Amino acid sequence: MSKNQNADAAPPRSYPAVKTVEHIDNYHGVDVLDPYRWLEDEQSEDTRQFINAQNAFVASNLNGNPFVEEYKKLLKKNFDVTTQFAPSYKNGVLYFQERKPGENQPKLYRMNNGQPEMLIDPNTWSEDGTISMSGYSVSPKGHFIAVSVSEGGSDWRTWRVFDIEQKSYLKNEVKWSKFSDATWLKDESGFLYNRYPAPKEGEELAEANKRQQLFVHNIRHDQKEDILVFETPEQPTWGFDPTFTEDGKWMVIHIWDGTDRRNRVYLKPVPEPVEGPARRPLDRLGTAQAQRPIIKLFDAFDAGYFYVHNEGNRFVFQTDNDAPNMRVIAVDVTKPEPSNWKELLAEDKKNPLSSIKRVKDGWLVTKMEDVHDELVIFSNDFAKSWPLAFPSIGSVNSLATDSKSASFYASWSSFTNPSQLFEQSAESKDTFETNEERKKLRTIYEPSSSMNAVTPMNLPFLPESFSVKQEWYASKDGTQIPMFIIHKKDVDLTQPQKTLLYGYGGFNISLPPYFKSHRIAWLERGNVFVVTNLRGGNEFGEKWHEAGMLHNKQNVFDD
Repeated sequence: MSKNQNADAAPPRSYPAVKTVEHIDNYHGVDVLDPYRWLEDEQSEDTRQFINAQNAFVASNLNGNPFVEEYKKLLKKNFDVTTQFAPSYKNGVLYFQERKPGENQPKLYRMNNGQPEMLIDPNTWSEDGTISMSGYSVSPKGHFIAVSVSEGGSDWRTWRVFDIEQKSYLKNEVKWSKFSDATWLKDESGFLYNRYPAPKEGEELAEANKRQQLFVHNIRHDQKEDILVFETPEQPTWGFDPTFTEDGKWMVIHIWDGTDRRNRVYLKPVPEPVEGPARRPLDRLGTAQAQRPIIKLFDAFDAGYFYVHNEGNRFVFQTDNDAPNMRVIAVDVTKPEPSNWKELLAEDKKNPLSSIKRVKDGWLVTKMEDVHDELVIFSNDFAKSWPLAFPSIGSVNSLATDSKSASFYASWSSFTNPSQLFEQSAESKDTFETNEERKKLRTIYEPSSSMNAVTPMNLPFLPESFSVKQEWYASKDGTQIPMFIIHKKDVDLTQPQKTLLYGYGGFNISLPPYFKSHRIAWLERGNVFVVTNLRGGNEFGEKWHEAGMLHNKQNVFDD
């Protein structure tokens, strides 16, 4: 037993008594007891007394506990670490967000001559930190950044446009946007965004998410002049995720309904230039030419289809059509029937395909292999592949690529490593077979303050001091369930140890390796942390998800 084990295990004082009532619901002829139904009325006097008693119980156990202050110090130390994430690669330049120790919110940077240049600091937007940057989108040529602003944690977003060279914001803003990115037009004159009708005053947080509309905004004009591009009033619950093809000739509209993984995909041609005032792509979207028929490429909500790349009329999609773990197909939009589809990358029956990106002379593929991410470069024809190496078992959080460039960037994290950016080039792939070092992804830069060669992120702990091991165990029906066991390397697992076990098992949510600072405080005390990957998540694709939902829900509890 570790030296901290007995000290951390002080027994709690007596739990407060909780009353029960005789309440029975009958569902389909089955009586279901619900003795705590009264707690659903959060405003009742009984519920308030229950809450006060629970709070008093917690305080009686924490106040005066000699270990609470030590844990507070560990939590503060390990929370305040550098994290890098949300990379974007536009016109040969890398943009990313980074939060350094002492900062409440991450700042937005770009790499300039090999050094990070700070562009936007949301910490200056409000004294209490309630105004934050919830996302950003860099224009194709790197002149502007559309910044998504959130106030008070609301889902409503206001879009502001930042002029990179002038280091200032344009005067026009876009309001009442929600569940939306900013998709720039090729000439940078404006961007697509989703919005909902403006709610009545005082009902901003109560309005239902219905009747989403897709607009295009001219960054030099007031929002009231924005052009409505697409809507489905007959289907008020549908939402849209648009993008433009790189050649600027097509608008690809992904249509979703709630949280269903299945979607529809429509293609809207972008009109060619015409004589007169409607020369810019933004203006042309509002002309008669823009009313040409939409191509309803996938229109059945029968599967998920996600646009990857196109060359002329040949479109590449990632899909779970007839492939629960995803495959990659090519579709000629002039002959879209399934019999004409060409499979480029077949489904892996065990390991789900997470994402695919186009890079120069190849494809960048992320797949989940035994509940951790593997990053692989494929040749143009998918005949050859080259795996890439990260420091340890972990997760690829996001990728930044450009189909015209061989360079790419990955945001990566693990149980013991905060999110960090790495880079590599697909041009190096031919050397990978003979040079193991070239497989490794490089960090984008070394933070300058108090650099420790062992911890390039200047972390207050050593990731190498922890052990991360994956084990498998049999559930009640014999199904093998994976779990990760994390602890300091000097902890003896042949002896009983204080262990925190975490699982989820629902809603298609996976639990791959990811960093949480409070776990480090737990681990540094000589304790053990275990993550079990229950059925109901997406660790092994849709079949794993379905094995833990609806009539199969009992599997989750058995696991």
